Amino acid sequence: MINEVKIINYLRKNLTKQRFNHVLGMAEFARKLALHHGLKGDKAKLAGLLHDLARNWNEKKLIEYSKNRFLRIPHKKFIMEFQPILLHSFVGVDLAKKIFHVKDKNILSAIAKHSFGAVQMSSFDKLIYVADLAAPDRTYRGVEFLRKIAYKNLDQAFIEGIKKKISHLLEVNEKIYPEAVRVWNFWVKQD
Repeated sequence: MINEVKIINYLRKNLTKQRFNHVLGMAEFARKLALHHGLKGDKAKLAGLLHDLARNWNEKKLIEYSKNRFLRIPHKKFIMEFQPILLHSFVGVDLAKKIFHVKDKNILSAIAKHSFGAVQMSSFDKLIYVADLAAPDRTYRGVEFLRKIAYKNLDQAFIEGIKKKISHLLEVNEKIYPEAVRVWNFWVKQD
């Protein structure tokens, strides 16, 4: 059995106060959203608590850890060069297994996919992706709309979330993770 108190203590020690509050709020939002959609609330809360285990690591530490642990990461070279912060999803999976002995494939998949999704996404993966993007601490333009549709249609909320992330990268002239483009192209035609 995974000890939630142990996870919260780890988060308190390893995240900034702002990130810690985000994780707690997101985990509770994920639980409520899961129950609304007939998914397992406790499992969603656990995935929410674990999703940002390495989010406050600096880029150098994320890169070194990924290399030293030989983590399998799509477009690893691109991420390491242009967007090392995305490594936190894959490092988080490794930490969840190593520190908290998480074996649940659904939870591990949702942690890995919470930043930019994937072509293969379960409803649970989408739920964690959307819960992170629409967590209570998020204040960007359009977040209220995303929260509203998250309760109506997870698929639609997921597509809206991808659109928000890609639009943001375009607005700030950032390179776009190649897998994000593939995910968008796949899911937009599913709608």
